[in-house]
Amino acid sequence: TMPRIIKPAVGSFTASNITVDSSGRIIAASSGSGAANMVKTFVANATGTATFTAQPGTSKVHLYMKGAGAGGGGGYGGQSGGVGGHGGFGFWNIPVSQPYSAPFTLGAGGTGGQTSPANNPGQAGSASSYNTNLTANAGNGGTEATTPSSGAPGTPGTITNETVAYIDGNTFSDNPQYLASEISIMPGTSDQVMVSSTGTNFSGDLRMRVNGVGGTGGYGTQVPSPSSGSPGKDGGMVIYEDIG
Repeated sequence: TMPRIIKPAVGSFTASNITVDSSGRIIAASSGSGAANMVKTFVANATGTATFTAQPGTSKVHLYMKGAGAGGGGGYGGQSGGVGGHGGFGFWNIPVSQPYSAPFTLGAGGTGGQTSPANNPGQAGSASSYNTNLTANAGNGGTEATTPSSGAPGTPGTITNETVAYIDGNTFSDNPQYLASEISIMPGTSDQVMVSSTGTNFSGDLRMRVNGVGGTGGYGTQVPSPSSGSPGKDGGMVIYEDIG
């Protein structure tokens, strides 16, 4: 025979708690907890140190964080400097006990390599960190161009204690496949930067600026003289809370 509901349980239930007796009958139903939707509540893209405070009903936060990008190397002798390494990028699933707050620091992008008075590599950015033990390290600077070689791209930053690592010490050629996903979750502003399918940055195309991206290398043939590398983008973070 079909189970019968022997205790009234009228209404709609979210993440329901259902009690079934030994005969397979539903004898109680009520709303449960733990399956609330994640809601984006916090975005930060300014360098420096601050504090995140969770909403009163939060029991879990999802953190997406990036280290700063490095500067591109300077161009020289008809050759382009290397692109700066992207900042490490990861996801952390963090349980919360109320009341909850945590300090965080967002890293600053590295400066581009100068071509005058001497040709120089790009500088590494600085790391982003959350609650002291979660870290997205910065990318390393692109090397300067020499005659007759172009500069090499900088290596990307690594991640510590991550739940999922999107960029975590992968080779430079692996990184571009992750950039599209970052645009949808990381803060950014309009900037003349685009990233090709091979990982090379080009100026002159209006696209979204993504935090943590390495700077472009300088051009070796730019008139009237070779150009310096561009700076890397600052680190950034987005937090979702389970309050939806």
